[in-house]
Amino acid sequence: MQDAWQNPYDAVLYPSHCFSQTHPDRLAALAALFGMQPARVESCRVLELGCGDGSNLIPMALGLPDSLFLGVDSARRPLERGRSVIAELGLANIALEQADILEISPELGRFDYIICHGVFSWVPEEVRRRILAVCRDNLAPQGVAYVSYNAYPGWHIRRMVREMMLFHVGALEDPSKKIAQGRALIAFLAEAQPDASPLRALLEAELKELNERKDEALFHDELAAINQPFYFHEFMELAAAHGLHYLAEADLADMFGGRFGRAVRDKLHAISPDLASKEQYLDFLKCRRFRQTLLCREGVRLSRELPPERMKDFFISARLREDRDFEDAGSGAELEFQGVTGSCLKTGDALVKAVLITLGQARPQALHFEELLARVCSELRRDGVREKGDEGSQLADVILACLCAGLVELRTRRPRLAASAGERPAASPLARLQARSGSLLTNLLHNTVALQDLLLRELLQRLDGTRDRAELLELLRAQARSQGAAGDFPLPERGDLERALTLFARSALLFR
Repeated sequence: MQDAWQNPYDAVLYPSHCFSQTHPDRLAALAALFGMQPARVESCRVLELGCGDGSNLIPMALGLPDSLFLGVDSARRPLERGRSVIAELGLANIALEQADILEISPELGRFDYIICHGVFSWVPEEVRRRILAVCRDNLAPQGVAYVSYNAYPGWHIRRMVREMMLFHVGALEDPSKKIAQGRALIAFLAEAQPDASPLRALLEAELKELNERKDEALFHDELAAINQPFYFHEFMELAAAHGLHYLAEADLADMFGGRFGRAVRDKLHAISPDLASKEQYLDFLKCRRFRQTLLCREGVRLSRELPPERMKDFFISARLREDRDFEDAGSGAELEFQGVTGSCLKTGDALVKAVLITLGQARPQALHFEELLARVCSELRRDGVREKGDEGSQLADVILACLCAGLVELRTRRPRLAASAGERPAASPLARLQARSGSLLTNLLHNTVALQDLLLRELLQRLDGTRDRAELLELLRAQARSQGAAGDFPLPERGDLERALTLFARSALLFR
């Protein structure tokens, strides 16, 4: 094992967090959608390669106590930090081990889900080959592997910026100076261009993204010693050579060119002899620079057709922005629904509106297809919209369309969370722990939630399920007094407490 301080991830800790697209429930739903029979999420085995401090794996272990989780990383300091969190939470179903990926063998056992996020493009070729070999040798017969990587053609632009920064900072050893000088160079090059120069616009756009990145992420990503992007067809050739087959993208909407219009989609279909070619042409269209690809073992039978009837097997949840209020579905008005990833749908169709409004009102909970059907029919009757007789099939069509548009997502189970605060509210133990030291929390849907208000974070830490409303209100008032009547609740009243608890519930921070 190399000396810990020779590992750049020990010298500069990477800002890690959860990645919702890697959760076993998301992976299982997509596998089932395409005809696989994935392991039950409630009792599965998960391996993460390059787990860092376990910020992605620990919330999974907390939410799935009967499943087993193993994280592997070569850096010592992140693992120590993750182990301390595991010990404080008292989790017995997760382990974080220090090891080189090259050391992993089939003897480690089979896993139902293998995750490798933010690693593949940043390691030597022999390690990339080993990652794919692990996905082949250690994946269960109906298992799913998630591998993310930088992608061409979009990364050609970032690669130009990266190479200029690397040339400029080549003689520097101090990470903070490298980061500052890298940004300074791109700023200088952008400002030096004429106002109407296309190069100025390109560099300013790249600089904006670089400035939004955390210093540690910039150091380990753009300024890393290795950063190798791939065209999709190149990655799939490597995967196929290791006995792996393409399943899907972790975000299903990435597989569709909805924003380009029907004419473009028809042309794309005409020039694509197979699915792999279509995916590559989509990358050209989108100038994609990052992929999150799901793989399965060679020989697994997949059903590429997506019949709407398959939607009836799932729980469905909204992927809509929270700051939208809508009229009733039957008003006749055309409404615009905006997804969390930038997708958008304008529609006047009463059924489509009823589906998205109902799912939006149910957040953060997911509804089973039959439950959603009952609620939608009730909504339409209430609004005076006549039923057409086959609402189940129509609903399945709508869900499939919204899924492809990125406005809903599928789950195999109902998330273990409270849609409203009970008499003695209990928040996620992990979120309560995280609230002690920062504003970024992991919720029970495996998403990151920003809670900036210090008073709210103090309140959240006290939601351990033992206190009623009266006790919580007194604690809230005491904390406000200790802060000099600062924060959003300078003189908290019962209504302020209820609004805070509603915010926590809507943010999927409360256990049921």
